[in-house]
Amino acid sequence: MIKICHMASYNKNIGDNAAIYNIRDWFERESNLSLEWHNIDMNNFYSRNNSLEYSRKFFSNIHQTYDAIFIGGGGLIEGHNYNKRETGWKLPFTEEILSLINIPIFCIGLGVNYFRGCAKLTDTGKRNLNLLIDKCAAFSVRNDGSQQILKSYGIDANEIPDPGLIFSPDLFKNRRKINQGFFQPARNSSQLINKHRDLDLSNLNFLEKLCEEYGLGSLPHTPKDFSFFKQVPLLIEPSGMARLLKNTGYIDSLSAYFVYDFSVSMRGHGQLIACGLNLPGIYLSTQDKVFGFAVKNGYLNYTVDTSNKNWKHELKNKLNLLLNDQKYLNSWYDLNERNNIKFHKQFSKEMKKIEDILT
Repeated sequence: MIKICHMASYNKNIGDNAAIYNIRDWFERESNLSLEWHNIDMNNFYSRNNSLEYSRKFFSNIHQTYDAIFIGGGGLIEGHNYNKRETGWKLPFTEEILSLINIPIFCIGLGVNYFRGCAKLTDTGKRNLNLLIDKCAAFSVRNDGSQQILKSYGIDANEIPDPGLIFSPDLFKNRRKINQGFFQPARNSSQLINKHRDLDLSNLNFLEKLCEEYGLGSLPHTPKDFSFFKQVPLLIEPSGMARLLKNTGYIDSLSAYFVYDFSVSMRGHGQLIACGLNLPGIYLSTQDKVFGFAVKNGYLNYTVDTSNKNWKHELKNKLNLLLNDQKYLNSWYDLNERNNIKFHKQFSKEMKKIEDILT
C-alpha cells in the first residue's frame, strides 16, 4: 500500500473538489497501484500565514507517514495577498522546507491563478516556484495559459489538461439538443478582485435580467457565489452545498451538470467541468484563465470577455445562437468531443509517468 499525502484546498469549492477527486478517480480506474489517500488541507498552512516553523515540523518527518506527496488540483500558483505570507507566495515551500522532504513530490495540473488588477508573483515567489519544480519528480500546469505565463518568467513547465476536465467516460453526456440551462457565477471575498471582474451594480443587474429572460437558475460553486444575485433562483442551497462539499462522493455536488442541458459559466472550473461532461455553454470571461483556456483549446467562438465594451450584446447574441442555431451548437459538440479524446490521452500519459515512478 502506497500512502499518498494529497495537498489541496478541500471542501470549499465544487470545482476544486472535482479536480482533486478526478485525479484519484483516474488512479482507481486506470492504475494497478494500491494507493491510500490522506487529505492534507492547504488551509493548515494558510491559516498560519505559511508559518515556516509549522512547515518545518510538518515536512521534517513526513517520510515516516507517507510515501509520496501529490499537490493539486486547483490554482495554487498565486500572488495577490499571498505575497505577504512567510514563504512569499501561496504555497508553503522555500529552499529550506524543500530540503527537508525526501519523498517524491508530484504537482498535477496546477494553475497560475492571476486575477486582473491584482499583484502577481514576486521575485521571491518565482524563485520558490522554480525550486519546487526542480524538486518535483513530476510537475505540470493546466491548459489555460498557465504554461505561457511561466514561460514569460523563464520557467519551463509541462502542460496537461486540468484534472477538472477528466471524468469517467461513463459520465460523458451524448445528446445534441438543449432546452434548460443555468448560470454559474463567480464572486470573490476581495473587493479589488470583484472590481476588476467588472462586477459593478449595473452589470450585475444586467446579468440578473439575463437569467430572468432565459430562465436560468444560479449554480454557485462556492459559498461566496451565493451573494452574486438577489433574485435569481438558486439550484443549490447553502446548507446543501456545505453538506455536499464535505461528502467525498463529490459527483453528487455536480448534479445540475447532469440535469440541465447548457450553462453560462464564469468560473474556470464552471467552464472546465461543463466541457469535461460534454455540456455546451457560453463562457463569460472576467479572468484571464477562462479566456486563456478558450483560446488554447478552440472555444473562442463561445466565449465573451467583459473587457470588450460590447460584451453584453455579444453575450446575448452567442446565447441566442446556442439556443437557436443547430449548426453553432453542433460545432461546439464536434469541437468538444474531439478535445476530450485528446485531453484524456494527454492526462493519462502524465498519470502513467507518475505511476511508473511510484512503482
